[in-house]
Amino acid sequence: MSAALAAVLRKQVLFACLFGALLAAYVLGGLTGLDNLLMASRFNLARSDASQSLVLIEIDSRSLEALDAWPWPRSHHAALVERLTAAGVLGIALNIDFSARSSAQEDGLLARALANAPGQVILPVFRQFSSRTEGQDQDQDQDRDQDQERVALKGPIPPLRENAVPGSVNVIADSDGVIRRHAMVEKWNGISVVSMAALLAGLSADDGDSFLVDYGIRADTIPVYSYADIYLGTMDLAPLAGKMVLIGASAAELGARFSVPVYGMVPGTLVHALAYESMVRERMLQRLPLAAVAAIGLVLGLAYFVLFGRGSWRRGAAILIAAIVVIYVAALAAQIWSPTQVDSGFWMLCLAAAYFAAMARGLDHQAYRIFVQGMAYQHRRDMMDAILDNNFHGIVITDGRGRVQFFNQAAEKIFSRERAEAIRRPFVQIVPWADTLLTAQDVGGEKNGETHATERDFIARDGAVIPLEVVVTESSLGIGKSPSERRKQSRKIRIYTFRNIAPRKRLEQAQKLALDEAISAGRSKAEFLAIMSHELRTPLNAIIGFSDILRNQIFGPIGNAQYLEYADDIYNSGTSLLTLINDILNVSRVEAGKFDIDESVIKIPDAVESCMKLLRNLALEKAVFMTAEFPADLPRLRADERLLKQMMVNILSNAVKFSETGGKINIRASIDAGGRFLIETTDNGIGMAAEDIPTILLPFQQADSSLVRKYEGSGLGLYLVSKFIALHGGDMEIESAKGEGLTVRLCFPPERVLARSENNSETAN
Repeated sequence: MSAALAAVLRKQVLFACLFGALLAAYVLGGLTGLDNLLMASRFNLARSDASQSLVLIEIDSRSLEALDAWPWPRSHHAALVERLTAAGVLGIALNIDFSARSSAQEDGLLARALANAPGQVILPVFRQFSSRTEGQDQDQDQDRDQDQERVALKGPIPPLRENAVPGSVNVIADSDGVIRRHAMVEKWNGISVVSMAALLAGLSADDGDSFLVDYGIRADTIPVYSYADIYLGTMDLAPLAGKMVLIGASAAELGARFSVPVYGMVPGTLVHALAYESMVRERMLQRLPLAAVAAIGLVLGLAYFVLFGRGSWRRGAAILIAAIVVIYVAALAAQIWSPTQVDSGFWMLCLAAAYFAAMARGLDHQAYRIFVQGMAYQHRRDMMDAILDNNFHGIVITDGRGRVQFFNQAAEKIFSRERAEAIRRPFVQIVPWADTLLTAQDVGGEKNGETHATERDFIARDGAVIPLEVVVTESSLGIGKSPSERRKQSRKIRIYTFRNIAPRKRLEQAQKLALDEAISAGRSKAEFLAIMSHELRTPLNAIIGFSDILRNQIFGPIGNAQYLEYADDIYNSGTSLLTLINDILNVSRVEAGKFDIDESVIKIPDAVESCMKLLRNLALEKAVFMTAEFPADLPRLRADERLLKQMMVNILSNAVKFSETGGKINIRASIDAGGRFLIETTDNGIGMAAEDIPTILLPFQQADSSLVRKYEGSGLGLYLVSKFIALHGGDMEIESAKGEGLTVRLCFPPERVLARSENNSETAN
């Protein structure tokens, strides 16, 4: 035993004593009766069928009546052996006493029958009390005490023994007279005789000593025939071929009945048959070693003792019952799945001992617990008073009549009253509107896990107005469980929590002013953008118009070619600046939520073609080829045509800008499986990394945001596309990889797609 285990046992003396007493009782056999009862109950639950390899031939009452009086001449047995041998049985065991001589003729007939079946017939050998010992004469017996009985080993007479195999038929009875074990070998004066059942099962003395018979095997599944039916030839012996045969008495007149578990009093032949079945079915049950049983019992008891010490006696009793059931089921499982018989009674009693020891320990500590609980209660009360008193919220508790029972320091500051002045005083004398406040229960806030707060103004003694936030809850103090308790109803209390919200009010006012200023600033920004866009676009239109006249030489040629180049630069710069101003204005309108769409029915091929024409010259300059593919049955789309064209122009201009010389741009339209209208633009330009895609959807952002970037632009194109498609209830999908081009997909919702009937109607119009 380890030092730690010894220390635990020293601290738990009662459990150690109970365990020692149980262990002594188990070792001395005092718990055998309980274990035998549990074993018998498990036999009744763990039932199984016989192997069908053994046949019982009974010398029953009907056979005694049919073949005259007992004992029968040995010629009957000889005839029976010959019939069985001819039927092709594998082996025969005769559980009949042949230790005394009969007539020479009868003995000779049986000896010849045995000789014709050499090695196949087993004859019984048994011990019995006798007044003479074989091999001693009368004179020698007289020299000894003639009244002293001796145990003798009896077997078949020599003529029969020569052609048969001797098998022990002795049985082992426990102290209560019940046969539970079977000996594989009978040892007597240096002689070892294998049991008849073991010989039938093909086992030898080397295969074991003794074992517990499995009485869970159903005896009624062992085939049984009457001796008379076989002897008289009234039955077909074909079913006996290839089986072992055990012949013995079952008639009550012949005695030799034994008490066994499950079946009660049974003939000795059936005991041997069940022992045989236990061997052939590998059900030779062995008890768990005593040391293992003792160790497991100690571990279970200690574990339960520790576990029970953490709960009530009811919980401990429930765990005890559950543990006993688990032990019983575990022993049953061990018996079913392995040839092991567990003495579970000792374990169950160890758990019961741990339970009672823990109960006794609980009683010993009850007085100490009461003292500790009293001190803990006082400590908790002092702690709660300290917490409530030091809370920065004003807390007031009143009884059922509205009189103040608790008034913390924060409440003193809020209401400018000392605690002694407020205690036991009606709260409405301090706060006149206290009774008009609804509790959290009244508005359902407490049920929903929410706090219902009310804002009220309190007029202080000096006339100052203090804004307060108030939360009121109701609670009840239950009736005490003490026998000395005299109250019959629970007491109701109200808990008021006050918070001075003057700083919050000042902050809210400041926030309101800041919000008003922000709204005013936003309105001013919108007005500024609107005015500036108008003021800038007017001169820009003139600059663009006059530069276009100059570069196209409408009023005559310009002498110097350098002037034409300057005119082109002026025109392109003005156009770019006008586009940027329009984009900025659109961004402002979208973010302000003032962008309305003007819906119409659009033929997508026509709209896309007009966008391609606008960008054709730019594409030709870079030798970029643009193509479009539209199915013949493509339906029309209900959308804002101006915004649709602006989206496509933005997408196509990006595609042209980021395509290398000789690049290709393809535009396709289709209806997907979900009914959405898709317009997909794909190029084979420089593309971008997947992680850069979210960046280009932000205003004024590009995938390459460095000051030395190769491609210029405002970064508003795709941002506006995403906003415009969102105004239509759709979304934009972008797919790209570095160096593999870009795909932009406009996805309009199904409700914007015209049905076939609407298409036809629009066409007719």
